[in-house]
Amino acid sequence: MRTTISLLLLAASLAAGAARADPAADKLFAQARGLETQAQHLRAAVQSMLTQIGDNELKAAEDERDAAILNAQALKILKADGRRQEAFKLRQEARRLWNEAYKKLAEARNLEASAAHARQDATELNKAAVIVKDQPTVAASLTADASKHTADASRDEVNARQLKQEGENDDRQAQADWDKANVDDAEGAAKSAPRPVKPALKPAPPPTPSKILKMKQ
Repeated sequence: MRTTISLLLLAASLAAGAARADPAADKLFAQARGLETQAQHLRAAVQSMLTQIGDNELKAAEDERDAAILNAQALKILKADGRRQEAFKLRQEARRLWNEAYKKLAEARNLEASAAHARQDATELNKAAVIVKDQPTVAASLTADASKHTADASRDEVNARQLKQEGENDDRQAQADWDKANVDDAEGAAKSAPRPVKPALKPAPPPTPSKILKMKQ
């Protein structure tokens, strides 16, 4: 979105040429204004959703805390032996690991998508820089922005690989802990909530080339 707006503004600047008022330029400026406004609304909605996500995370943590306390009190009433106490510990650890694993895998998915889009943005901005090479300051600004997108993409790709690996490792360890707890304490397994379901992460939409780079060099 930011790249599209930048390119529209660039197109408007070129269309204006030497004249300060030009219908073609005004049309492009209007399109850019509409995209900027749309982007602002989308970002505001994202911030609102992030706030709600944070609230849900806090509520989920409170529910997990209280569930652990209730399970611990039940084991106290039963005068649980060492085997059942260890199973309780393993289930708690497994749930913690699954929570971490699924957060990491979701973040890795988002970083992979961000990296792909950043590389496409860099490509589009570099194309635009070539088009306006006779305006060195404008071209240099676009090239610098493209370089930042490329650097961001490289960083996100590295972080995504690391988070994905960590998430998969956590998932495997959680399953191992869970299985051991269920073997050691079959009665507790029957009374415990089921393990979290691994989320099906929807693929991100692929990056698309800019549709506004139609100006003649």
